[in-house]
Amino acid sequence: MKYFIAIILGSALNFLSLEVAAQIYQYTNEQGRKIYVDRLSQVPPRYRKQLQTRQVVELQNNRQQQREYDLQNSNFAKSITTRNKLAELSELKEQLKTPVNIYANRVIVPVSVKHNGKTQSLNLLLDTGASLTVFHLGSIANFDQQQAQVSYAQVAGGGLIKTWQLSLQQITYGPYKSKSKTVMIIEHKGSANYDGLLGMDLLAAAEYKIDFQQQHIIWNQAAYLQVEEQINSLNLLLQ
Repeated sequence: MKYFIAIILGSALNFLSLEVAAQIYQYTNEQGRKIYVDRLSQVPPRYRKQLQTRQVVELQNNRQQQREYDLQNSNFAKSITTRNKLAELSELKEQLKTPVNIYANRVIVPVSVKHNGKTQSLNLLLDTGASLTVFHLGSIANFDQQQAQVSYAQVAGGGLIKTWQLSLQQITYGPYKSKSKTVMIIEHKGSANYDGLLGMDLLAAAEYKIDFQQQHIIWNQAAYLQVEEQINSLNLLLQ
């Protein structure tokens, strides 16, 4: 047992001596020659200031490196934050702009309607002369004429057409949403490249500007321009 402990102790001492021997000291003598030794006692006293200076320089270099790393990490974190904010603003900008189809100055706006749990996309003709939003009969799925209130409306020629009232769960146009919205269903004769009229009952609550050349609607132009300015500023930071 004593022999076993002696072996372990001897191995530990050998390991410690290797660690001590691993320390290398360097100094430059008067002839400009670099001298390397493995013991501090082998360094003449007049050269030991070089060792202290070297340690100070290495410490300063390490601190400078750490500052550079910290700065790089900080810049990287700011870059990620900026890119995330840029993505949010870009998404908001797209919500404030809706592509439309324009035929002979008729603006056809895409909308989303939800009725009886079913959501569908339809196209409505923007009509500031219509007081109510109107859908053509057959355009809205799951609409049951037998369960809806029937009335009649007079058209421009003096004739009467059958109409129904329908309460939609939701209608979405651009960034705007209207829930539990009552609209009118009408019989529409002839062909049309739209599914009804987007009336003033919805348009009055929206701020919009039509870009006929680019064929899109900008909803709330002041907010749109503000978002666009913020995007440009963030892009400059990333350059």
